[in-house]
Amino acid sequence: MHKNSLFRNNNLPKRSCKRLMASNPILQIEDLSITLAKQRQQYPIVQSLSFTINEGQTLAIIGESGSGKSVSAHAILRLLPCPPFSVSGQVNFQGHNLLTASRSIQKKIIGTEISMIFQNPQASLNPVFTIEQQFREIIHTHLALTAEVAKEKMLYALEETGFHDPRLCLNLYPHQLSGGMLQRICIAMALLCSPKLLIADEPTTALDVSVQYQILQLLKTLQKKTGMSLLIITHNMGVVAETADDVLVLYAGRMVECAPAVQMFHNPSHPYTRDLLASRPSLQPQQLGSFNPIPGQPPHYTAFPSGCRYHPRCSKILNRCSAEAPEIYPVREGHKVRCWLYDD
Repeated sequence: MHKNSLFRNNNLPKRSCKRLMASNPILQIEDLSITLAKQRQQYPIVQSLSFTINEGQTLAIIGESGSGKSVSAHAILRLLPCPPFSVSGQVNFQGHNLLTASRSIQKKIIGTEISMIFQNPQASLNPVFTIEQQFREIIHTHLALTAEVAKEKMLYALEETGFHDPRLCLNLYPHQLSGGMLQRICIAMALLCSPKLLIADEPTTALDVSVQYQILQLLKTLQKKTGMSLLIITHNMGVVAETADDVLVLYAGRMVECAPAVQMFHNPSHPYTRDLLASRPSLQPQQLGSFNPIPGQPPHYTAFPSGCRYHPRCSKILNRCSAEAPEIYPVREGHKVRCWLYDD
């Protein structure tokens, strides 16, 4: 695949639409709501978000900045400070609701069975410690290993993520490595405990296009090798096309569409999803560089509009859209949309 296909290239996902006939859910989110207390006001950041990730599959959550993607991922791992945030609903991981589980259960799961890599690898690593020291901190926290076994595990993790001289890498400081190398190190650290679920929050945003492709290929290879599930947080439809089995579209804190990736690209149902796909730069010779930007701006969480939150920007607006929040309607098997256009 040419590196530029991370942008617009025929609107087609690269993964096959292989569906597991007897899928086993590994993560089930039910009615997840996140509220921010600020200046004596309560602001709904995310409202009634529900989705399921099956074993070995990849779900991509996509939306513009401020849609609630990253804050939802942080809520799953209990990373949001309380106060000012409050979280309700259920985050069920293999029979445990992480929002109400004991600290011992949370410690057993978070960082071990569920790991996360963050958007900015430079900010994820401590600049005053070597790579080896930071590996050892993770091992000390989550794994009971001897120093010798721990060293072997570090070297193996670095080899698996593409380092040809892992011993040299362990002696370096973060500032001595490129952004792509730092992201590989973060992936290696996240996989130390052999997680069943890896959450990747904008894993390629801070990288140039050619390195983006390498990181995505690495994640796919590691997923195939280990059988882990992936939750990808992104604003880039190219990343979705390259990685996802299923796609969930967020807008202003609400799910507006969820579908298998192939259906999402071939038959998007929500006006926002259609506009999002149309807004990508074209690589077709006759339309090179052209794109159709979505009019207006996403609403701020302090001033979400009434009714459908997309109605101020929507070209398909109905009379009821500005007054009534739409329900979720099934479009076809595995495909649902929150839009009044589908109210029969």
